[in-house]
Amino acid sequence: MASPIARKVQWCNQWPEMVGEQLGGGWPTGWADCGRALGSPGWGTVGALEVSQDRARFGVAVAELDQGGVVRVWSAGATSADEVRALLFRWSPSVLLVGVTIADEFADDRWLLEKVGRKETAVASPVLVDLVARGRLLHDHDPRTLLEVAGAKVLDTEAGPVLSARRSSVPIPAIKAATWAAWAAYDGRFTVVEPQIW
Repeated sequence: MASPIARKVQWCNQWPEMVGEQLGGGWPTGWADCGRALGSPGWGTVGALEVSQDRARFGVAVAELDQGGVVRVWSAGATSADEVRALLFRWSPSVLLVGVTIADEFADDRWLLEKVGRKETAVASPVLVDLVARGRLLHDHDPRTLLEVAGAKVLDTEAGPVLSARRSSVPIPAIKAATWAAWAAYDGRFTVVEPQIW
């Protein structure tokens, strides 16, 4: 028998809220509680882009650290490179973190491109968990990202849990991109300083 969430999606054409009813627990815990209407991202956001293992789905995210120390994340799923480019042009990140397997496909003069992979995921995963747990992260409540969070799983390591595409029950490019973008915005190491006229 289908779960109440599956019935909502199939029969009522509703996205599940995931609050208190996440499929299989999901990761990171508490993500659904951080959703807000965020408006549009500002200048100088950090973007991130990843593709699923079967290369059928892309995940795109941008993030910024506001003056109050809260990371704001916008994310979306896409099924083609053209959709990805449209999202990137709309959000206009100044830096783009891209999974190593697709980085060369998205080189563009509009952003500084940085290749990322397992090492960055291992560093970013605990940062995302901490930001969510402390209420220092807000996101745009993207439905595809919510569904990925519901199926996302981690690999337990000595440094803590690390997001794992192989263990997850669904492709997770959007939550992976959101993880990289949130970490990079919070960390600040990839931030491009806005040019000033004196």
